[in-house]
Amino acid sequence: MRLKKITAVIAVFAIMLCGLCGCRGGDPANTEETTSVNSNDPITVEDTRTIKLPYVKEDYLDPYLAESLNNSELSALLFDPLYTVDEKYDPHAVIASGSTNSGTTLSVTLIDYLKFTDGSPLTSEDVVYSFDLAKKTKSFSERLTNFENASSGGTHTVIFTLNDADPFAENCLDFPVIKKGTHKDVEKNKTKVTGSDADETEVEIIIPEADDVEVLLTTTPTGSGRYVLKKTDKGFSLMSNRDRLGGYYPQINEITLVKMTDASSVKGGLEVGEYDFFFDDLSSGDYSRLNANTGKVLLNNMVYLAFNKENRALSDNRIRLIISMAADRAQIVDMAYQGNAVKAALPFNPAWSRTEGSGVTTARRLDEVREALNKMGFTGINKYNAVNDGHTALEFRLLVNGDNRFKVKTAEYLAQQLAEVNIVINIRKLSFSEYKQAVKDGEFDILLAETRLTRNMNILPLLKGRLSGNVIPGELSLQSYEEMLSGTGEMSKFITDFGVEMPFVPLCFRTGIAACSRTLRMTLKAWESDVFCDIQSWTY
Repeated sequence: MRLKKITAVIAVFAIMLCGLCGCRGGDPANTEETTSVNSNDPITVEDTRTIKLPYVKEDYLDPYLAESLNNSELSALLFDPLYTVDEKYDPHAVIASGSTNSGTTLSVTLIDYLKFTDGSPLTSEDVVYSFDLAKKTKSFSERLTNFENASSGGTHTVIFTLNDADPFAENCLDFPVIKKGTHKDVEKNKTKVTGSDADETEVEIIIPEADDVEVLLTTTPTGSGRYVLKKTDKGFSLMSNRDRLGGYYPQINEITLVKMTDASSVKGGLEVGEYDFFFDDLSSGDYSRLNANTGKVLLNNMVYLAFNKENRALSDNRIRLIISMAADRAQIVDMAYQGNAVKAALPFNPAWSRTEGSGVTTARRLDEVREALNKMGFTGINKYNAVNDGHTALEFRLLVNGDNRFKVKTAEYLAQQLAEVNIVINIRKLSFSEYKQAVKDGEFDILLAETRLTRNMNILPLLKGRLSGNVIPGELSLQSYEEMLSGTGEMSKFITDFGVEMPFVPLCFRTGIAACSRTLRMTLKAWESDVFCDIQSWTY
């Protein structure tokens, strides 16, 4: 590694002060002792430290080829987007200098002095090239659904055409920008499938071998990000890009990439010091404590209840509202999700700045629920279902993905909570593949579902009932939501209409886990859009 000589005394003090700052939740008593330095005597410090991060050896660092969560997150260090979104889901320009959003046209201006790491200028043609790749890539295409196309409006101007007006469209422009022509079409083997699917083609992507360093180098596009991929004697490193955005000077200039074979090996590697940082979105539904400093990362994954429109009781918005009011979201978050979620009663991320001060409560309102049920005549016979005549409660089938522990526990707690107001929930747990088929076939009364919202909080698919042809759409909510997007309506109007109609019931938004080794001195700060948002300040 190149040694850095520092002769300015102020740099020495900076290093000493960084050593006194630990991860959130760390023990200040573990900091090392320091000695005073005579400010009149210049000294030389040799900085040979590196940050150690895991990478999946059989995956790419090209953001449009990477399939693992780990490598996808790493690619954010190599490539910059037009915008990123912070912890409140507000957009922040990165390589953009500004934008104009009017109707179905979004015009974005680029910073005019930017260059890729090979020294070539970054222009609108590179952005259009990257946009076209993002539209075809699963991990980015969904957030770009409302974007019809992108075109160059000049060397440093990109014109995006939207299908529908969206005042929050900039939030979706976080796709990585790579140099035009540097994305590699990897070799593919195509094998015909026999049997009834003989006309289908199975595609297998050729992935880099563990020691085939040339493959990883040649398949990684040219970017303009915080770091650049370099081959070393021991493998790979990411070296800081000093020219990024006019000057990028992190505390530690080199990141050593350490090979991992699977995600489960990372936790152990972090605990023994093989790696310094780890992020897990907990999508598996399992959580185990780590012997490391950890912090929550709020995700845009909404867990909610959807309803079958063929069920007479659930087609009554009052029953849906009663279920929402009877749900104990605090218990679901604390117990079912083991604290890895945040309560929600609106169909938007609770951290979103646009919903601050909405006044919507997530508290249980059992007295109101019992009074409402009594007024509707549910003190005795279930008037909606003749088969259940003589029962003293509403009764529903709740479908849940049985492969996800978080979801199963949520269903069990919901059944207990609704039983308190004499609503019977019969849980049907299916494997994920069977669950998806049952959703498609409408074999449920209530569906426990999870949807990852795009970063512009687009809920149109939910309001239009696109999850399944059997779920209740939100006609009143849809109208006020579209008015809000077009600028002819207000957020407050939508919130009111949604609260009356309640086409689905939000329960919570999940969180992921960011963890750092106890030897790494940092403020554990991570956003969903960039888990390495504060990496420039990391030190030992």
